[in-house]
Amino acid sequence: TITTSTAVGSVTKMMDLMNTEQYLTMRRKAYANDGITTYPANAYDVNGTWDQNRYTDWQNVLIGGTSEVNTIQANITGGNQQTSFLVSGNYRTETSVFPGDFLYKRGGARVNWNHRSDDNKFSVQFSGSYMVQNNDLPWIDYVTLSRQLAPNAPALYDANGNLNWDNNTWTNPLSNNVRKCLTFTTDLIANTVMSYKLADNLVLKSSFGVSDLSNEDSRSTPSTTYNPSFNLSSQYSSIYLNNLRRRSWIMEPQLSWNKEFDNATVDVLMGATFQSQTSKKQLAYATGFSSNSLLYDLSAASQVLIRNNEEIDYKYQAFFGRANYN
Repeated sequence: TITTSTAVGSVTKMMDLMNTEQYLTMRRKAYANDGITTYPANAYDVNGTWDQNRYTDWQNVLIGGTSEVNTIQANITGGNQQTSFLVSGNYRTETSVFPGDFLYKRGGARVNWNHRSDDNKFSVQFSGSYMVQNNDLPWIDYVTLSRQLAPNAPALYDANGNLNWDNNTWTNPLSNNVRKCLTFTTDLIANTVMSYKLADNLVLKSSFGVSDLSNEDSRSTPSTTYNPSFNLSSQYSSIYLNNLRRRSWIMEPQLSWNKEFDNATVDVLMGATFQSQTSKKQLAYATGFSSNSLLYDLSAASQVLIRNNEEIDYKYQAFFGRANYN
């Protein structure tokens, strides 16, 4: 079976914000309440620097887009009385309502396999899954920003189609789009359970499991995010890199014996558990790059600070037994 779907999404409810006339009336009244008659030089919204008649619905501009969600999933099943299996795969992409090419991607596969011998003495069950996620998030909180910008703030682009800095009177919100907040995650989980009937009342059973999780986070700030009039080179670019790797395995063998007598039942179980987990974490901050194209290469940075670097090993062993008499 193959299933596909496409959906669209948007913000269903916006806050009721003031228009330019209402906003400027409020601002002027605030200064009047403080006894200020000459507006400060940096009060661009009311001192005449910005167009007093300009109006922009920043909620519509920054969070009013349409997101698109596409999914596809395929399943294959089959088998007979002794063996059955399921193989499935899925893939999903999702854009955002924010301005910019932000994209979330997720793909995965899953396998289930069950088998039993003809004499019913041996059985095995296996299940495994693998998932990959790739997330490109906006650096800035566009939701909050859309409700803080003055309605008469400058246009996003100038006449030439470049980002508008309006003579250094504001920080263009779209300049944050060159900053990247990336997350790449892989996750593997597998488990097997096997049992064998040694005798009529004696069964040997064991389970095996492994997991492998890898997560890479990065937050980069290239120099191109700043106002071009500052003439900042890639020496002012910076990046945070956060890596996590966790691997683990577990094994649990068991031996069970049961016997029924005329007026009694006896159950005996013996087993053990062996478990191991290794976790590695590293957080690094780098700045002063020779080129923005080398932003993800720490060797190209003039300064690298390791904020955290640790490795944790966990090991566990246990032996147990149980006897029931009824």
